[in-house]
Amino acid sequence: MSALNIFAQPVGERGSGGKDRGPSIVRIDPAFVVKDQVGAFFQREVSDKYFQPGQSATATVSATAPINEEEEDDDDVIEVAAAQVSLSQVKPKVGLQRGGIQNESHSVLRLQRSSMDAPQPTLIDGTLDYEPLPLVKCEPRATIDAMRPRKFEALDGKKTPVPVPHGTSDLTKEWCTLVFRHKGLLGETETVTKAALKPLGDGEGEFSELVLLTLEVDDGKAGAAPKLNRHLVAKFSPPDMSAIELAQVFGTEAHFYNDTSVEAGALTRPEALYVGYLKQRCGPSYYCIIMESAAGTKEQPTVCFKRVDGCSSAGHMRLAMRSLARFHARWWQAKQEGVIKPYAHPDNAGGPLPKLPQCIVHTVAVFMFKNGIKALPRCFSSHPKYDGVPHFASEYAQFIKEIRPVIRRRRHAVVRELFKKPFTLVHGDAHTENIFFGPQYEGGCTWIDFGLLMFGPALGDVATIIAGGMPVEARRQYEEMLLKEYHQALTGEFGVEGYSYEQCLKDYKFQVIKPFFQLLIMAPALAKQRDRRVGMFATPLSKGSQKLTDMYVQLSTRISTALIDHKWKDQVAAMKTTAGPLRPCA
Repeated sequence: MSALNIFAQPVGERGSGGKDRGPSIVRIDPAFVVKDQVGAFFQREVSDKYFQPGQSATATVSATAPINEEEEDDDDVIEVAAAQVSLSQVKPKVGLQRGGIQNESHSVLRLQRSSMDAPQPTLIDGTLDYEPLPLVKCEPRATIDAMRPRKFEALDGKKTPVPVPHGTSDLTKEWCTLVFRHKGLLGETETVTKAALKPLGDGEGEFSELVLLTLEVDDGKAGAAPKLNRHLVAKFSPPDMSAIELAQVFGTEAHFYNDTSVEAGALTRPEALYVGYLKQRCGPSYYCIIMESAAGTKEQPTVCFKRVDGCSSAGHMRLAMRSLARFHARWWQAKQEGVIKPYAHPDNAGGPLPKLPQCIVHTVAVFMFKNGIKALPRCFSSHPKYDGVPHFASEYAQFIKEIRPVIRRRRHAVVRELFKKPFTLVHGDAHTENIFFGPQYEGGCTWIDFGLLMFGPALGDVATIIAGGMPVEARRQYEEMLLKEYHQALTGEFGVEGYSYEQCLKDYKFQVIKPFFQLLIMAPALAKQRDRRVGMFATPLSKGSQKLTDMYVQLSTRISTALIDHKWKDQVAAMKTTAGPLRPCA
């Protein structure tokens, strides 16, 4: 994982022109990051006496009672154009949604088609109600060309025979006819007669504009264009991103969809029918990705677990473990070259970032760790100057209080362990809303959202989805079984050699810190927002910010509990000190 490839998350600000976009984003432009980090460097640590503890990290987190959907408040429903799409409140006892259109990107939005054209969410137990399609070992291809998808075109930013659309207004039936003929999905006599657009949320996509694209095709005969999927998702980059942000957020995902076929990539995902990129000297550059929808249909519903509720189903989590194992095994100890050259690496950054010496990359990570540990307590400090201001991440208060004196002289050792080999290609954002389960997918599940794809330790993905995605008691019950399932698939089924279960378990226990480290990178920007009483710390909280806060309470509780359960402080205390003594906090 590159120290600068940040897990950006929404913070709830207003967009341009004062329009409320719901939860917006922490900017990952290096200029913003450096400014926030330097500001945090000169801040003093928050004294322990001002720590405002949240829910105890050792408390048992139990599921709430199911919500009666017939009695839902009208405020929980968002009408989107004439598409009859609504924000679905599922029964949090199991934390899943079945069917409909859900979270096609970073977005926290969970959308489901109305009862007119999709089944209602239903509760299921931890067992699967279908037999998943088998996962086949992915053998390395002999040449780069053999790894490319059909009709491959390099993303070089130059003008193409089909113009790259700027936004939804360019997705006309004429453009769709032109592009899909160019891609070989439409015959010369076949025409797109209708291109219906349905927004996936109004400005709630964290980094992109998302729409459902439903096509109708006709050539005067039955069964026209059998290779063209009629239910698609179109994703556009916003026009106000800097070049480096665009490369980090969209370039990484665009290359994964465009440069490698689904089979060669070894991670089940929607197929991209079109990926466009136009680089401009004057004016913003932009990307457009049109892919198959990962969500199900009435005939083939899918299941997606909300982050706020988590996934308690061992059956579904086993599918996720096996899917990740095949992906990690395919790229185990691969070099940063060929089709995977565009992705960042812990040893030298690279990919969308400039290549740097390893010592600089790791020092930047140490710097961010140090600043994050100082800044995050400001998000939940009970100092009188924060009277009446909402707090955030107080679930980590006890953990931070215990870890600060231990980690102060061991940050370099922690970063070395965090970026410890062997490396493979990792998803980078492996949470429950980025995976859909259904019998139509190879291995029983499919993944979305590849903006944080990078090289890194494989167990970072595994720890993220288990420790961050499962309610506390479910994790404690199934954690060992799931880790053994992952290791058996990785080494026994997909051929990784020289990686024992003991090392896998050790790496997992340490990599539980990864979601917390990603939060620390954001902490200076969040702390600054609390000082200014904006975003998630504005009063009163907007509906979007409140829902985001509720999600983070659950996420932080799970991760802080896992860190304590796995004695992460003791793991750090056993490391050798790597720096001299520092002045204690005031």
